[in-house]
Amino acid sequence: MIELDRGKLFEYTGNYAQYLEQKNERLALEDALYAANKNKLKKELDWMVRFECYKEKPSYFFKCLTVSFKATTTTSS
Repeated sequence: MIELDRGKLFEYTGNYAQYLEQKNERLALEDALYAANKNKLKKELDWMVRFECYKEKPSYFFKCLTVSFKATTTTSS
């Protein structure tokens, strides 16, 4: 069985029930990878914000972090 999903071609073996099972496994894996990538990007963004705050004025570092953290938590879902 062949499926075209979001511009990508996927091939499945077996009957329809096996196709559904394999597709669910693939989608679960994609969701897990997406969540891991999102977490990694959030950590990198947090690091960049901290670095920029410290670079501008080290004595202003913690106040800058607090404002940046509030901004990122209110805009993210």
